[in-house]
Amino acid sequence: MKKALILILLMFCAFAFSSTGTSHQQWFSNKLKYSLQDGYFLNLSQQHKYKEHYFDCLCVRNWVGGFGKKIGKYSVSLNYKQEEHKGGLIEERLFVDLVRSFKLTKKYKLTLRERLERRHFKHSLKKAGYRLRLLFKISCKVNIFNCACEPYFAVEPQFSSIGNRFSRNRIYAGTKFELNKRVKLNIGYMREDNAGKEGKGVFYSGFDFSF
Repeated sequence: MKKALILILLMFCAFAFSSTGTSHQQWFSNKLKYSLQDGYFLNLSQQHKYKEHYFDCLCVRNWVGGFGKKIGKYSVSLNYKQEEHKGGLIEERLFVDLVRSFKLTKKYKLTLRERLERRHFKHSLKKAGYRLRLLFKISCKVNIFNCACEPYFAVEPQFSSIGNRFSRNRIYAGTKFELNKRVKLNIGYMREDNAGKEGKGVFYSGFDFSF
C-alpha cells in the first residue's frame, strides 16, 4: 500500500505542474555509461525532441560525449554536447558535472549534481554565455509486480551569466524500470519555466544502458 501511495503522489505532482497556458513536447533519449578501470567511465547519449507526438515534428536533436572518474563518494566528468535546432542553428556546450549521492534511509537517497556549462552558437550572432545548473533529486527503490522500479522527484534551478539571474527552473517526476542488470527504461514528465516565456511541459522516455 505504501509503495502504491508513493507512485500516486509522484504522478499527481507530475500532472499538477502542467497548465492550460503550457506548450508541450515529447523527448526521447538514450544514455550509455561505460565503466573503465580505476573508477574511470565514459558517458554517451543522444536525444530527439518533438513538438507534436513521438517521432513527429522533430525540432531539436543532440548528442553528448564525456569522460569522468569516481573519486570517493563524488563523481566528476568533462562533457561535450552538440545540439542542432530546426532551421540549422547549431549550439555547442562544454560542461563539467560534479555529482554526490547521500543515503537518507535504507530505500531513499538524495542526489546532488552541479553542472557548469559554456554555451556557444556556431555561425550565429546569438550571444554565448555560461550557465550553472543545480539538480536536487530524491529517489527510492521499490518492487511492483516483481519489477524493480526507481521512482524519483527532482528540481533543477539554472543561473545564467546572460542577465546574471536564475533564468530557468525545471521540475521532474518519473520512474526507472529495471529491464535487466544493464538496461533501464526511464519515463516521466518535466515542467520547465523560463523567465519571460511560456511554460513548457515535456513527456520524456528512453533507455539507460550501463556496462
